[in-house]
Amino acid sequence: MYFLIISPQYELYEKKKVTISSNLPIFFRLIFFRLIIFLKTILLHQFIDFFKFRSHVQVIVNSIKTL
Repeated sequence: MYFLIISPQYELYEKKKVTISSNLPIFFRLIFFRLIIFLKTILLHQFIDFFKFRSHVQVIVNSIKTL
């Protein structure tokens, strides 16, 4: 793709070639950060679920000990 950059006096200032590949690093960086946020969220929920499960197991073990 070619874009013409025009100065305020409407003169042709510069002809700049803009390609899709110039935007690829930004695109991959955004995907990477989204993926990291997604994984952190999943791990956090797994961590919370683990402690809920652990507390349930602890309650069961304590009730068995008291018998």
